[in-house]
Amino acid sequence: ACVRMAEWEKVAEIGDVPENDMREVEAHGERLVLANVGGTYYAFGAWCPHVGTSLALGYLREHTVTCFAHLWRFDVRDGRILYPPMEGVARGYNLPVYPVRVEGRDILVGPRQP
Repeated sequence: ACVRMAEWEKVAEIGDVPENDMREVEAHGERLVLANVGGTYYAFGAWCPHVGTSLALGYLREHTVTCFAHLWRFDVRDGRILYPPMEGVARGYNLPVYPVRVEGRDILVGPRQP
């Protein structure tokens, strides 16, 4: 059980990220964004796959994060690109997403979802 626990890293505490806001965190050697959507937390890769701008500087509306640089949009739940419409051509443009769980006051991020 001890090995399994090591795969989860604490990135923040309840209250660190206000509701409907997000902030940059680090876990698993990567820069991630932790988003709080109506009290549910989501973690995804911080860099916009377009030109590498940090998505933490963008805008969060419901389950959509918008990159401030060129207004690309992604679903924070599964990382898929919503705009511009790629129609599945460029799979590499989806964001990596990570599982999040809350234990007591701690917010933990697990390993990247394949």
